[in-house]
Amino acid sequence: RRVQTVLGGLPAKYRLVLVLRDVEELPCLEIARIVGCTHTTARWRLHRARQMFKESWERSLHRARLPAGGGDRRSRPVVSGSPS
Repeated sequence: RRVQTVLGGLPAKYRLVLVLRDVEELPCLEIARIVGCTHTTARWRLHRARQMFKESWERSLHRARLPAGGGDRRSRPVVSGSPS
């Protein structure tokens, strides 16, 4: 389910090349033909799509680890008074 959510968050032109390559296992030359771009552009979009997926995936894992109510409960101690 998380994979679908992360994929759904990618812009369409990146999601398409990622699915065609990593799910459908099509070669980049075929992907370029399907999406109507150069081979180089297809490879760049795939590279960028993988980066975007990874970043979004890591954010989703981080959010899943946060305690209920959000935010990091760890904080620095509050020190009152003037500095020494």
